[in-house]
Amino acid sequence: MIKRILKFRTDDWKHIWFLFKNMIVQFLKGDFLEAKDAWYWIRIHVEFDSKRVK
Repeated sequence: MIKRILKFRTDDWKHIWFLFKNMIVQFLKGDFLEAKDAWYWIRIHVEFDSKRVK
């Protein structure tokens, strides 16, 4: 998993950062379900490979 994270492209990092900020904001707003959903999407990005379609 760490090798996969280190090989992320810039747009992958931007998306993960966006999800992380969204998770924090939603948590502070009290919308715990939305924060949990953002956390799950971060985990999916980190744990599984994605195949890009052009």
